[in-house]
Amino acid sequence: MRKAFLRTILLSLLLLASNGSFADFKYLDRGSNSWGKFAYGMAFVARGYTPGHAFVVWFKFDRNRAKFVEYEGYGLYPDNRKKAVFGTVPGNILKEFNIYPNNGLIIWVTKLMYKKSQNITQTMKSRNVPYHFIKESCVDFVKSTASAIGLRTPSTSGLKNLPQRFISKLKEMNN
Repeated sequence: MRKAFLRTILLSLLLLASNGSFADFKYLDRGSNSWGKFAYGMAFVARGYTPGHAFVVWFKFDRNRAKFVEYEGYGLYPDNRKKAVFGTVPGNILKEFNIYPNNGLIIWVTKLMYKKSQNITQTMKSRNVPYHFIKESCVDFVKSTASAIGLRTPSTSGLKNLPQRFISKLKEMNN
């Protein structure tokens, strides 16, 4: 029964995340044995345009009602009033309105991991953070959030770690 429940949830997430198209996702379980009424999960994902964009999605599932009660994503963006080519500009953690990635790591977590990572994001949202296309970009936000819940993370330096590649490496490094 537990495997069937998890499989149903994962298929639902895949459809939500990929908007019905085939996608390249890896799934990990680091918390389902601690759940009560709610299942908690996070997705570290990227969208596939050039140069791409990486962000984090949090989701909470009511197991009794078989319904998602939270589903929200955030990413780091340059301040839209500044041009962010190769210089450092103010950045902001912003809510994602297009949560349709094509590559990602979906991980079931404990409530504590879920809340800890959300708190870090809330703290970052409350202030401006630097944004630099090469040194302090959306992949750095994803890396700090993934590190906060104990995932192994790849380096974010250089142009080789554009969002799609960074997420692929993150998936390879974690089992």
